Amino acid sequence: MSFRTRDITFMSLTVVLLIAGGYLLYYMSLFFPVPGSKFIIMGTYLSLVVYFPMKKVNKLGTIALVSIIFGGILSIFTLFMGVAIILTGLLTDLTTLVIGRGYKNERVILLSAAAYAFYSFMTSVYITNVVSGNMLYDVVSINVFLIVGFIIFILGFIGAKIGQMIYKRIGLRK
Repeated sequence: MSFRTRDITFMSLTVVLLIAGGYLLYYMSLFFPVPGSKFIIMGTYLSLVVYFPMKKVNKLGTIALVSIIFGGILSIFTLFMGVAIILTGLLTDLTTLVIGRGYKNERVILLSAAAYAFYSFMTSVYITNVVSGNMLYDVVSINVFLIVGFIIFILGFIGAKIGQMIYKRIGLRK
């Protein structure tokens, strides 16, 4: 997996967008004290942003690399957040490999972008549960997490479709 300079630049801009937009959306989510509200608010945005490198760079491993850089930067704040982000990227690329053997068609890209939002929620829930000594499911039912995860996947798919419309509108070239 080799990347051109413009691919690496594009992936770096993706990381910047994830950090800046995530920061803003994180503070907006503080007004909604619902389990998973941060991810419900961010689900559409995350998928919208990761759609572009999936489409433009179009190489398996792109989202894993973006997530490694993103997770490395955010590990400054907490190591657990960095681990969750890196796992999200690896799981997303693994899903892409399983469902489409790479970003070969638009359907695979849309589903993979939606999966990124879903995995960001699920890995965070899992790591929080492990860190809290498996007490998380005592506080909130696992069914709530599954429902929220489904909502996040749908919102992620909507975000990916919005990314697709923007991509077509501005006509990015490879």
